[in-house]
Amino acid sequence: MIFGACYYPEHWDKTEWKHHARLMREAGLNTIRTGDFAWGIMEPEE
Repeated sequence: MIFGACYYPEHWDKTEWKHHARLMREAGLNTIRTGDFAWGIMEPEE
């Protein structure tokens, strides 16, 4: 079964990412959705 959540690392300090990943694993998440608000970072030009 897929059990996941949205996660937006660009809203957090990079030093928190590993901690958040550990919390998500401990909660049993196996999927995350990310990138919704980072499109301008990933593709700043057309």
